Amino acid sequence: MSDENYKNYYKDFTEKALKDIEKGVSELRDSEKFKEHLKFSSRFPHYSVNNQILIAIQRPEASAVMSYTGWKAVGRYPVEGSKGIKIFSPAPYKVQVEERQQDGTVKEKEVTKMGFKVAHVFDISDTAGKDIPEIAHRLEGNDVDQKLMNALLKASPVPVKFEPVYGSANGFYSIYKQEIVVDNTNDLRHQFHTLAHEIGHAILDTKGVDKDKTRAEKETEAEAIAYIIVCRYLGKKMTAEDAGQYTFGYLASWGDDKLTELKDCMQVIRREAMELIDKVDTILAEQTKAAEKAVDKQMQSPQTVIQEHEQIVADRPSFGMRM
Repeated sequence: MSDENYKNYYKDFTEKALKDIEKGVSELRDSEKFKEHLKFSSRFPHYSVNNQILIAIQRPEASAVMSYTGWKAVGRYPVEGSKGIKIFSPAPYKVQVEERQQDGTVKEKEVTKMGFKVAHVFDISDTAGKDIPEIAHRLEGNDVDQKLMNALLKASPVPVKFEPVYGSANGFYSIYKQEIVVDNTNDLRHQFHTLAHEIGHAILDTKGVDKDKTRAEKETEAEAIAYIIVCRYLGKKMTAEDAGQYTFGYLASWGDDKLTELKDCMQVIRREAMELIDKVDTILAEQTKAAEKAVDKQMQSPQTVIQEHEQIVADRPSFGMRM
């Protein structure tokens, strides 16, 4: 396949994947299950940028955060031993100030000023109680080729660790440590999906592509990239519907107008997904070539191997050798 045909093929491939996402998210948003999820999600507060940074520093894997009172309202409570996450909470206070009148007299006036105090919030993983309406289901199955997983790892712009992740998150990309952590307690299919998602975040962050974008836009881009990668490499083992059982719910949960955000981000998603596919394909090709070379090496005659060994010894420098 020529380079031009290759690019056209994957351009068509990504276009179809993006249309599948639009269709899947639209259908899910019309369901009663999603309406129940929206009702639950509407209770979550919108934190300031500074508080979002504080939460990310302390608990990068946090996925749904509220105060003790907020969780109590939905029938859940922080479990014993939960320390919570520190944020700044508005703390208005009143003071008396002097105000000069037009006639020259001075009167005292009470005004309200805004201060801040440290408050604690809790991630959903810190709580227990009433069941949560879920619309995104983890991918199941362990039929992922280790060579494929290794190729995706090599394509990552930052180091990757596999270890249990505390809480409800399947993994995370830390912009402060410049590393990815993937929850290795999930099935391999979902680990692969999570890895692709977090690599999407890492690529967009290291390139500065997602600068000044909202959290919802960043998640839309990373998840769409993950869906395209999963469809590309696990497509023979699972249908687009199987691959979308997590993506559609995940994207739908990130806002009321997800389709508009998806369309706004399409150019970035298409470009970065195709570039990542190209990197992984190149790495896989190199792995195959190296494996074939190793097989050829093993199939050489014993005499050839002996001759090669003798040549290596003859060419070896004789530093420190006594004659």
